[in-house]
Amino acid sequence: MRAVFYLFTFISFYLFLVPCDVYAQEISGIVRSEISGEILEGASIYCLEYQTGSITNERGAYSIKCNSYDTTFTLVVSYVGHEQDTFTIKNCGSTVQDILLRGELSNLSVEVVGKYIDSEKATHNSTNRLTNQEILRIPALFGEADPIRAMQVMPGVQSGIEGQTGLFVRGGGNDQNLVLLDGLPVYKPDHIFGFFSTFDINAVEKVNLIKGGFPARFGGRLSSVVDVEMKTGRVDQSSRGFSLGPLITKAYISGGFGKITYHISGRRTLFDLLIAPFINSSTDNNLAFYFGDANIKLEYNISKNDRLVFSGYYGKDRYDQTRIQPQNTSSTVRTSQELLSWYNLLGNLRYDKVWSDRLTQNTYIGNTIYSYENGSAFSEENLLRRESSSLLYSADVAETMFRTSLTFKGKKNNILKVGVNSSYRRFIPGRFTIANSTTISGIEASQDTMFSRIASSNFDHNFYAEKILDIGEKISLNAGVRFGWLNGEHFKIQPRLSVETKINSKDELNISFASMRQNTHLLISGTLGLPRDIWIPANNDLPPQDSWQVALGVKRQLKPGLRVAIEAYYKSMNNVVNYRPGAGVTSSEDFSELVVKGKGEAYGLECFVEKSVGRFRGRLSNTLSWSWRTFSEINQGNPFPYRYDRRNNLYITGDYSVSPNKILLSAGFTYQTGNPITLLNDRVLPLNRELSIGSFLTFADVNGYRIPPTHRLDLGVSFQKIKNNYERVIAIGAYNVYARRNPYYVNVENERTLDGLRGQLVKVSLFRLVPSLSYTIKWH
Repeated sequence: MRAVFYLFTFISFYLFLVPCDVYAQEISGIVRSEISGEILEGASIYCLEYQTGSITNERGAYSIKCNSYDTTFTLVVSYVGHEQDTFTIKNCGSTVQDILLRGELSNLSVEVVGKYIDSEKATHNSTNRLTNQEILRIPALFGEADPIRAMQVMPGVQSGIEGQTGLFVRGGGNDQNLVLLDGLPVYKPDHIFGFFSTFDINAVEKVNLIKGGFPARFGGRLSSVVDVEMKTGRVDQSSRGFSLGPLITKAYISGGFGKITYHISGRRTLFDLLIAPFINSSTDNNLAFYFGDANIKLEYNISKNDRLVFSGYYGKDRYDQTRIQPQNTSSTVRTSQELLSWYNLLGNLRYDKVWSDRLTQNTYIGNTIYSYENGSAFSEENLLRRESSSLLYSADVAETMFRTSLTFKGKKNNILKVGVNSSYRRFIPGRFTIANSTTISGIEASQDTMFSRIASSNFDHNFYAEKILDIGEKISLNAGVRFGWLNGEHFKIQPRLSVETKINSKDELNISFASMRQNTHLLISGTLGLPRDIWIPANNDLPPQDSWQVALGVKRQLKPGLRVAIEAYYKSMNNVVNYRPGAGVTSSEDFSELVVKGKGEAYGLECFVEKSVGRFRGRLSNTLSWSWRTFSEINQGNPFPYRYDRRNNLYITGDYSVSPNKILLSAGFTYQTGNPITLLNDRVLPLNRELSIGSFLTFADVNGYRIPPTHRLDLGVSFQKIKNNYERVIAIGAYNVYARRNPYYVNVENERTLDGLRGQLVKVSLFRLVPSLSYTIKWH
């Protein structure tokens, strides 16, 4: 009760500090790009008459308060990469004025007519943002622009394995990323063994990656927040598009009528439809291998102050291969089958309420499901007898979420956010179904066995308070605290602080601290992107994961559209888990007996240079980092490098507009030092060969050897044609232009010599030179 008393005292104190200003008028609306129709977050709107302005929020919305009933107002609107424009508003008494900015310029000239600081945006340290158009400018594998793969070029982020969409942020695991799709968590955000993410570029408005200095409203993971916002439709403009590539075809439709807007998109691979029939007709194999997904977003604007939004997603992967092997010496036919499939299903309903010009509320309720199954079957049949057996393994995790938040806006940039998050998670960490049958002369005998690990669940409740304000003209601050309970216990206070100090007109100094908690664990059994990893809940035997992180950075604006940032970080993690040596997913033991708990440590230095305006644009990011794990029962209790500890990561991307809105050249270069692996050290034979004791293996230090570094160059060119009612894009690209044999993984193979068996390392490469071609057409 004492903690609750302090909590409400804290909230009341902040509410008392929020000033109450009274305005007679308000100019508000949405700012969009004239060409793409995308909302523009961070656009500047400046009112010349009152020398005041606003910055559009994440929905492209702005509002400017006026204290008289003048008949004319002049708004100057600007956004990076777009033409600055002036709008005159007449007879405005709380007027709604939506704004369309003209398309991108080849040479941008920016004139600063006023100054307005958005504290909420400015104090997001360790944050990178990419819009839909920026993602499309980055060369991509198979020509498929991917939001998650685009995030891999940011400092502090590693891809894990060559060609995959994994995100390993500041020494953390892939499971330590809170991946949100319109506010709902995604438990497996990838397709086709990790080569593509679950996010269709046609459905994505923008992506925010937060690596540190986490605002108090985010929680549940240790390393990062990947916040993906889906596109919304427009009542005043309908559009539709179709794209055809070497592996994937996709389409979308967007528009609105009355008070309702919609945006629907879908995509599917073509491999099973185009290539698999030739394989099946020429061999005794039958292959089904595909993925597909669909997105939908509906908005119902009930009134000016009330809005209802539904977001939905469904995606499925399936790999099914059947081999038929007739026996030459008899009439016997042997058939074997392998099955691997998984899916994500998400549904989210959000209600936005504007209570006043100072108070807004957002309420979410949603559900997310991730399920997968992996199995095999075998049968042998002849004229007299048929035998068959099968094994199917499946697992599920589902989360039902409720969240509501209040935002109080005070004078200038004095903002208070308070909210409650509650989640109910259900885990089925493994079901085994075994079936055997024998048929002789038409008489069948069968036996089915099914057993399952014990299903479990947990309740996760959190309350947060977050304060955003300016202290003078040079200091912006985001301070907050998050209170969490798991199943009525495991109480945790998570303080957050992010401070930005303006040294001068060009330089900024940032410092942040964040304490995080994760109430789930992912038991990782492989590295090839297969869905065999198991989500399990935290409990008394496997306590929640905890971390704290501190970061210090400096930024410098060299000139308009050109900036450089350097940031150092240190992160400590506790209660991270790993399988015990020899344990695995198919074991029937309790998970607390299969894993060990340990600690993690990560630190590094990040450098980021970005040019965001003009005909040439580009990014350079370089990260020097270390990541360690320590477990009492692994590596004799000594620290060892984390499996994705790559010491140096360099990414360079750039694009050049040869002809504005017509021809765009793009390139990307990647260099990563090799990640560590554990090697077989020796095979030990018994001293007395007559004893019935087999040989056993010994291993070197855990992750004591590093595979060769990876590097590649990707190129792309797109030809764009824009008319009044349609837009056409032909994109040609090449992944890994100089065909570097980058290691996908490394095997140890034994070679027989005169002295016995000799082990040698064999590097397996997957992607050499991969060309791509895609055709996209959009109708407006």
